[in-house]
Amino acid sequence: MFRITEISELFTQLKETLDSQVYSNQLTLDGSVQQVREVTDHIARSFIEDYLEGLDEVLRESNERKRHYTIEKRSQEKTVATNVGPVTYQRTYFQHKRDGHYACLLDEKMGIEPHQRVSLELAVSMLESARDTSYQKTAERFAYTG
Repeated sequence: MFRITEISELFTQLKETLDSQVYSNQLTLDGSVQQVREVTDHIARSFIEDYLEGLDEVLRESNERKRHYTIEKRSQEKTVATNVGPVTYQRTYFQHKRDGHYACLLDEKMGIEPHQRVSLELAVSMLESARDTSYQKTAERFAYTG
């Protein structure tokens, strides 16, 4: 997870980049917004990934889980495309002790479907964009999401 000092360093580097671009007449408002968005999206993705993996650990170690589930597989990677780009995290699969069904408790807790690859928020954004523009422009607009 990012520490405050690392976030501060990212923004200091961003400011230096923007300053050098403005002094060489290469900076536009749209360009600066895009560069800030890239940094903030990176921070958001990293925070979400770290949070999900921490929550997976809490679920894995919980007494409730130990009563009902055994660990089947650890470190199973999943990527979901979101409005801040692809979020990739590791999670644990469990098997229910009584009926034997398999579950990823983290995904269930977060409302992520078993084969889901796109977040609901991103899907809605893409549909709204496709309604107002061509499919090609929508695909280009959301290419950064993974």
